[in-house]
Amino acid sequence: MIPALRRLDSLSGLSDAELAQIARDAEIRTLPRGTVLMRRGDQPDALYLVLRGRFVVLSDGRPIAEIGTGEPVGEIGFFAGTPRSATVVAARESAVLRLGRDKYDALIAQSPQLVQGILATLAARLGRSVAATPELQPRAGRVSVVIEAGGRGLDPVLARGLQAEFAARFDWQTIVVTQAEGLADAVARIEQDGQHVLLIVPDAQDDALTSAALAQADTVVMVRDARDAPGLTGLEHRILAETLPENLHLARWFVSGQSVTGGGAWLADRPVALHHNIRAGVAADIARLGRFLRGEATGLVMCGGGSFGTAHFGACKALQEAGIEIDMIGGTSIGSAIAGALAAGITPDDGIAMLEDMFLRKKAMSKYAFPRYSVLDHQVFDVELRRHLGTGDIEDLRVPFFAVATSLTEAARVTIRRGPLWQAVRASTSLPGIFQPFVTAEGHVWIDGGLMDNTPIGVMRSLKPGRNIVLGFPSTEPMTSARTYDRLPGRFEVMRSLVSGAPADAPPSLFAILADAMTITSRRALADIAPGEDVFVEVPLPRGMSFLDWTRGREAFDGAHRALRDRLDGAGTPTLAMLRG
Repeated sequence: MIPALRRLDSLSGLSDAELAQIARDAEIRTLPRGTVLMRRGDQPDALYLVLRGRFVVLSDGRPIAEIGTGEPVGEIGFFAGTPRSATVVAARESAVLRLGRDKYDALIAQSPQLVQGILATLAARLGRSVAATPELQPRAGRVSVVIEAGGRGLDPVLARGLQAEFAARFDWQTIVVTQAEGLADAVARIEQDGQHVLLIVPDAQDDALTSAALAQADTVVMVRDARDAPGLTGLEHRILAETLPENLHLARWFVSGQSVTGGGAWLADRPVALHHNIRAGVAADIARLGRFLRGEATGLVMCGGGSFGTAHFGACKALQEAGIEIDMIGGTSIGSAIAGALAAGITPDDGIAMLEDMFLRKKAMSKYAFPRYSVLDHQVFDVELRRHLGTGDIEDLRVPFFAVATSLTEAARVTIRRGPLWQAVRASTSLPGIFQPFVTAEGHVWIDGGLMDNTPIGVMRSLKPGRNIVLGFPSTEPMTSARTYDRLPGRFEVMRSLVSGAPADAPPSLFAILADAMTITSRRALADIAPGEDVFVEVPLPRGMSFLDWTRGREAFDGAHRALRDRLDGAGTPTLAMLRG
């Protein structure tokens, strides 16, 4: 017991005699995962130190912090004599040392160093929280469990593939769980060495085996064979009851030749943080799951910008040629369209051809409507989106995807991760006044996401840990007008200009004003975001290209491809070189 206590930072300064006194006076409690250690409002009758495992701190049901081995729990309320300020739940099977107030007071009288150790740990925790966001950001679990939850047993191809993915990692150890006895001790030893653990449960029929593995889990991946019915199994009911959604993944396993469909039904009753479609024989799918579990999945974020989006495809072509794997992708406005196409497996070369077909040949943004509801007829655009992106759902894409829209119903940003892909893109690209807004089945009114978040790096960070690539465009020239307000054109001059062309000193157009208005707020917000480990890439554009100049799309595509390819191929910047892993 004394060696275990000495490993706790809070107690490391005490003598063997003092540690022996704590071992005699303190109570050791083991808590199964999901057990509440303390609730908000409880009276602070004891101080706790975490011996092993991990706890999550909840505020209004949302995780805001984590407490790991060696850290005190509830010390602020204990010292101040105030009610507990938050609820603390065991994220996995954990053990704590409990010191009641009378025992604590007796120990302090003999060993004042105990107070110093606890206060030092508290100070370090507070120091880490200074720059923290209000909500806990996703991070890789110390212990991840992959378990087949449908009763078929884990496919050996998936089990071997995951073992191979983690075999060369010095900071991870993999255990194929074949017996329950000693598993908790084995995991504890690995964690004490500073390593992470992957537990693979090949057969969930043994309840003791399953219980032993799940008791240690920070992150749980429920694997289901996609040939089965999507209903919940008893094991899944248990996992869902014991695990926070933020720590849950669903992986659907598809046998060779099976179509990836039906994801909506599978996710209807499973509130998971992420879902993965893994196809037998596609090693890249297993590798991607491994990166998500290690917290190393690379995200790609693309901003809005009308025809500038053609350059996104060029930049993505350079990233693909450099061998940079993208594990999650999302965007706003035209960025959502590019992201959706790539997530669906459309290549950048086919993608630029798609945009040319939509906007040049089919003139999806050139069909004017009677301007009571919108300037343009949205039906042409809708037809082209369905034709090129198909009618499949986001849940069935090869790569996890999101689109951002603005809800006029809720006055809030909306992150779209479910439903038909083309509808998500349509909602995200609903330029106000230009296209009619998208209306959901519930009657919610959604318009272009660029009004609230034109570069949704915050959304990506909230969905997964790991680095991200953010594609943005250079700032446009400051908007000015050669005409003063008293010389702005009236309706007759505007009508003449439709026939004869706009004069040289024409004021900024409706589209130009809209484009700048959508990006001003997001540029200011983006300037305040700390880059962290993310890489922000400014994608070059042809000089003088306008917001809706689709005729220069191919030029923008080629220019962005060349520019980013050269930066990746040459000595380049270390941040871009880092993306190769």
